[in-house]
Parts: sequence; structure tokens; C-alpha cells
Amino acid sequence: QGRARRRRIMGRSILLYNDNGSTIPFDLTEMTYTLHGSGVAVVEFAKPETYHSLTTQLRAEMFCVLEHMRRDPAVKVVVWTAQGDKAFCSGASLKGGFELNVPQEIRKQYAMRGLMPNLKSDSAFVRETKAFWDFPKPIVAAINGLCVGGGVNMALCNYFDIVMCSTAARFKLPFVDIGFTPELGSSLVLPLVMGPARAKQVVFTADW
Repeated sequence: QGRARRRRIMGRSILLYNDNGSTIPFDLTEMTYTLHGSGVAVVEFAKPETYHSLTTQLRAEMFCVLEHMRRDPAVKVVVWTAQGDKAFCSGASLKGGFELNVPQEIRKQYAMRGLMPNLKSDSAFVRETKAFWDFPKPIVAAINGLCVGGGVNMALCNYFDIVMCSTAARFKLPFVDIGFTPELGSSLVLPLVMGPARAKQVVFTADW
């Protein structure tokens, strides 16, 4: 039974959890998920053609994957990465990508738990930040290629417990260029991680 269950959740299939404890299978479209026999779960962003931008669907799938792994006792540690070598994450999607393909009833239940994007009032990604901070298992990030905006914040602002970067990894916070406020907890956490002066330089200059 354990082996059959493990085969079912490899690739793009995970489980969604109703409030009553029942589950329904769900196929990811912008991520992949694989659980290895050692208890290592590998999560990949899977839209390299968009440099893994944070569309509404991708944001929702991140919540779904986190909840799936939180509830699965077979998951001991997580490796979070991205397909391809061009980018880890290019930040928020500014050119569409607002469609959401998650069952409506699950959306409602997950939203009540703070596990769905709040598109009306949460442009700072507060729910995502709290979901990662509250996740009870270690996450190792494998950063390959570009990290921009929200991608930088995910990598550097305590979303992950350990961050491993390839020699091709590059980071940029472009908020002053586009007139946005830094999100995903970065305005609070970056000064704690790298010191106030360096954090201000990174944010104010938008340099790589």
C-alpha cells in the first residue's frame, strides 16, 4: 500500500485535503513533485518559458504542495528548485497569469486556513510568507539562474532553511524600477539577514 501511494504522488499528482479529512487527487500544472524513498521530496517550478514567474496558479500550487507535504509523514526533508538553468523565479507575473485551476470548494477551505492567494488585498504575499515560515520540515533551496523580485525574497528571506546557489545564480530586487513595495517579508527580513546598510543598497539601487 505504501509503495502504491508513493507511485501515485510522483510527478505532478498530489493530494488536496478537505476540512473533514478526506482527500482528492490533484494534478499540478506549473510545478512538479516527487517523493523519493529516502523521504526526500523534490519540488520544481515547471514553467521555464516564463522564467517561473509567480502566476496565480503557481502561487496556489505552492500552498497545495506545502499542505500536502506537511500532512504526509513520509516527507522528511524538501528540496525546492526550478527546471532549466535560466531562472529560479522571475517574481510576480505582471503580464497576465491570473487564471486559477483549483477546485472551488478546496479554494474556499484552503483560503479559510490562509492557504490560497488573496488577490484582493495581499499584493505583498503575506499568506505565502506565513505558510513557509510555519512549514514544520526543513526545506533546502537549489537556486539556478536568475532570481528577481519575489524570487530573491523567497531565496533570501527565510522561506528556506538552507540555500544552495549555482555559480550562475544572479539576484535582483527591481522594486524601485517598477514602483512597487518590496514584498514577501523582505523589508523586514533583509536588514536582519544582511544588515541595514547592505539591505538598503540592494533595494535602493536595484543592481544585480
